[in-house]
Amino acid sequence: RTPQAPPTPDAYLAIDVVLPAATRLPLAFPVQVVPPMQKGGAWFVRSDAQNRMLRDTYTIEPSTAAILGREGFADRPWIDRIVSIGVSYHEGHLFGVLNQVIGLITAAGAATLALSAVVMWWRRRPVGVLGAPAPHARPSLTVPLLGAVATLAIAFPLLGVSIAVVAILEWSVLRRVTVARDWLGLHPA
Repeated sequence: RTPQAPPTPDAYLAIDVVLPAATRLPLAFPVQVVPPMQKGGAWFVRSDAQNRMLRDTYTIEPSTAAILGREGFADRPWIDRIVSIGVSYHEGHLFGVLNQVIGLITAAGAATLALSAVVMWWRRRPVGVLGAPAPHARPSLTVPLLGAVATLAIAFPLLGVSIAVVAILEWSVLRRVTVARDWLGLHPA
């Protein structure tokens, strides 16, 4: 395949026709006007709004400014829509300030959980070792607990891989090496 020559300046003269048509389109701000890859091809006018559900793309004929097509959120494949909703939620754009407040509360909760875990460990830690404090009673693995862990491992694949790696490492190596087992406060295998 031979590379195409860069477009000449007159290839962009259609902007004078496309731009007035683009200003009349009901697009969320900011808007991009994209010239065609080949001379005489259709131009694209698209929204690049932070809320991905508001992003529409119009195809415009450059000589008459006729709208050749429109692709909105509902026209995209279902997986693209799900990912777009997830990204909008994650970025705090899905439902405004409430979305940002929920994100702030979640982040503050995670930070509090991490800090309180260190404080609780520090207060109960065994002297001279890194390990966890001795449990008051033998912990039981209940079905709801295992279900919650499995759900989180599926929802967050990196967490699932981390849990598997740590469990395999602990059972195959750390519990069998006496120095590591004692320093970490693990029970013998």
